[in-house]
Amino acid sequence: EPKVKSDGENDFHVENTIETDVDASKESLVSSQEQFVDTVCEAEDLIDTDERQMVDDASRFDVSSKNKDLYISIFLEAPKNKPYSGYELLQSILTSGLRYGKQAVFHCFAQQNIKNQVLFSLASAVEPGVFDLPKMGGFSTPALTLYMNAKLVDDPLMVFEKMLSVANELVESLGGRVLTSKQEILTKEHVREVCMMLNSVEREKTNLDLFEVMA
Repeated sequence: EPKVKSDGENDFHVENTIETDVDASKESLVSSQEQFVDTVCEAEDLIDTDERQMVDDASRFDVSSKNKDLYISIFLEAPKNKPYSGYELLQSILTSGLRYGKQAVFHCFAQQNIKNQVLFSLASAVEPGVFDLPKMGGFSTPALTLYMNAKLVDDPLMVFEKMLSVANELVESLGGRVLTSKQEILTKEHVREVCMMLNSVEREKTNLDLFEVMA
């Protein structure tokens, strides 16, 4: 005769299952994010000497660099046993000013209501990282990732500050915490170092522009 589990046993089993799933998902966050970045990067020329130096510097700031792209990313980790999910997640994303777009993820655009230049994007931190809008009611993820390409925006420092602002808005409405791409708590020191990196990127762009004018 089949044995019927008590409510307490069922709750314990469900809780352990959720914890196992969340832990397994967290282990794949960094590798999934790197794979996602690889899919949106395009192959370009070999890195020159200055760019190699930037790659070395980038490793200190949790920055993913691929050829002439320079990606900066942060994670939003959902509260334990309460993944980001459903229409509550969708509403919070839209309220933060992001809009659904290419690669089936959300983007912050340079101009509201005009899908032109992308400042930064938001994806699920679990592979494949995309959102299926018609199925958002059943969607859930233990974490989200916000990322930007510092080489493709006019003011990378401003974009990074905007990305942090959106991250804080989402955490305030959905709960959780903001992490670096290495799943460490995002500290003021880390933010300061990233800002220093972005200032160097801006100086590099300015120098290149001056060189082109002089040429």
